[in-house]
Amino acid sequence: MRVVLFLLLVAAVPTAAFYAIRWYAYDNWFLSIKNSEIVVLQGHPGGILWFHPKVVDHTHVTTSHVLSTGVTQIHSGVQEASLTAAKNYVRNLHDQYEAVEATKKARKPKSANSGTGTASGTTSSTVPGGTAPPTATPPTTAAP
Repeated sequence: MRVVLFLLLVAAVPTAAFYAIRWYAYDNWFLSIKNSEIVVLQGHPGGILWFHPKVVDHTHVTTSHVLSTGVTQIHSGVQEASLTAAKNYVRNLHDQYEAVEATKKARKPKSANSGTGTASGTTSSTVPGGTAPPTATPPTTAAP
């Protein structure tokens, strides 16, 4: 009976060490860029012992749909405590990009070819009987 217990103890120690190291090696999520797509990897950058990071989520968000500051952050190493937190981080980066693009689109002047022949960014005077294209600045009135 002592021999069996001793063998179980001898087998249990390395087995427990293996699973403890494995748990530590994969108890981390970080972002990386593969083929210009942001992916979530499970593990530690560079790996621990023989446990190398593995891709657990393809976000389908490319580097062209993220601000350059977000790409810089990913290259410098973004680690999260859970897969959900890593996905939320990528979603927030993409939402920031969308907000900036929407702001750019809103600031972009209306089409310059409205039939009046004016160039973009210029104003035209109103001809009696004619109409002026909408401008971003309010019309001025003559002082009495």
